[in-house]
Amino acid sequence: MRKLPPCLESQARRQSQKTVKSHAEFSEACLGVNCVVIARFRWLVLISSLISVQLAGCSVGANQRGSIADVVGASAHNLEVAATTEDQARQEVLGTPTDFDVTIDEDRYSWERTHLFLERYVDPAQAPVRPITKVVGSRWGLESPPVLGGYVYEVFREVIPNGFHYSVTCHATGGADPQQAALNAANLSRFIRDGKLELSLLPTTPSQ
Repeated sequence: MRKLPPCLESQARRQSQKTVKSHAEFSEACLGVNCVVIARFRWLVLISSLISVQLAGCSVGANQRGSIADVVGASAHNLEVAATTEDQARQEVLGTPTDFDVTIDEDRYSWERTHLFLERYVDPAQAPVRPITKVVGSRWGLESPPVLGGYVYEVFREVIPNGFHYSVTCHATGGADPQQAALNAANLSRFIRDGKLELSLLPTTPSQ
């Protein structure tokens, strides 16, 4: 191999060093750009995650307050809404039949409770109220006095083998709520049959 003159060899060495330095500077510049891009990407991912967590927390929090408006969409968020004590009592009362049978021994107390309710609880402000006696065929009954814009109760009993058959009704008058009337009948039926009266479910009378 032919050797270059000293002056040319020195010039070639300087050129080679410049080329190596340029490559090194270029590599360092590329590495710096990549680091900046990666850092910015990680920052954006972190910000997006924080926003998602905050939005999810707000969504769930809004549906756990327990108000009626929040409960509407409870099933969509897998939330369980517990019934109130009054709701549970209402369901128990509405499950009581308004036609039922009692034995001869039970009838004594059932009829006494019928009198007590009609005298004391139909219109507590006017108590005691004398119920109206009614006879329809073989059935004996008691009825509460008419109340304008209120509820009228009727209780009939009829002799059957080994006991008595009771039939309880409640009529809404003067624009009173028919659903409340049905609840009243079931509430009175349970009181007559079992001796349990849910006072919190009784309607507010005009006299009160």
